[in-house]
Amino acid sequence: MTEYTLNYIIRTPKLHKGDHYAIQQNPLLGNITYEFDGDALRSNGLNNVSFCFFVRWNEGYTAGPIDEHIWIKKELVVNEAKTVSTKDPHFDEALLASEPLETMRKRTELFERLGLSLSYTVMQKIPTSPLPADTAKLFIDIEYSDGELIKKILTYAELKEKLVEYTGRSLVMGKELKYYETELEKILSVDRSRTSAPFPGDCDMLLYGDDFSCKAIAEFKKRTSFGASVAIKDQSIMRYLAHDRLKYTRLNILRSYIEEKVGHSIPLLTVFYSTADDSDINKIKIEAVNRDISSGKSVYFALPSENSIGDNHAELLRQVLGFTE
Repeated sequence: MTEYTLNYIIRTPKLHKGDHYAIQQNPLLGNITYEFDGDALRSNGLNNVSFCFFVRWNEGYTAGPIDEHIWIKKELVVNEAKTVSTKDPHFDEALLASEPLETMRKRTELFERLGLSLSYTVMQKIPTSPLPADTAKLFIDIEYSDGELIKKILTYAELKEKLVEYTGRSLVMGKELKYYETELEKILSVDRSRTSAPFPGDCDMLLYGDDFSCKAIAEFKKRTSFGASVAIKDQSIMRYLAHDRLKYTRLNILRSYIEEKVGHSIPLLTVFYSTADDSDINKIKIEAVNRDISSGKSVYFALPSENSIGDNHAELLRQVLGFTE
């Protein structure tokens, strides 16, 4: 007999490595991907969303159409060895505590206007080894429709089939992920079965208006080991293309797709910032990415150290909007 539990939470996942969640953040900015200040956005009539998207790559991984499926990640953390029932009202309550129904409605409408289909993907937190059985039920696909939540539970095998379908082919990652937001992403990066594809890449922030007009795409770039000795003012995507060209190719494809749908150009921006406790901690550089994936115009500025995170987000937003004029 199946034993069910209410001892669980659903949350927005955080970047981590194993059990280590204390990934460095800039104390003046906090988590700008998932916790951008709502007041700063609302005062400008704006909204933001972070999401995963699929590209159906050609053989050279240089181009390909956007697949219609958009995923927003959520993580299911079960605190005892029992089963979660998606039919129990507690499940909806746990999900809506992480993502209010009105937010779901607005985001669903945004993507529908762009010819895309949004799902919330709730993934259970599990050990990353050994690989789960193909029959393990670890993935819940949820769509918002007219105030209702339409849920479908997928096994690990069914998830892999979806990844291959939406990517257009089976793929094996060249290396396993060291840092990841959900354990399933880590698991998929080491699955060598050749019956799967990696978890889709993400868009850190799509900025859009209350009228659903798309304003900008932003990629948030912490100064990493590849550029640790380079001052923020000297940072550029050109320093990282050996490692990040596929990422920027994906984002450029997304930008072109959205531009075609909305009928006007939108900037693709990289926001460089530091997480080190040094003289660059309050420095920001925003660089536009040209359509040939080269560096475009940029702006460099300092955040007042006495500002609140909300005030700093407002200034960052002001600078981003300068690229849309």
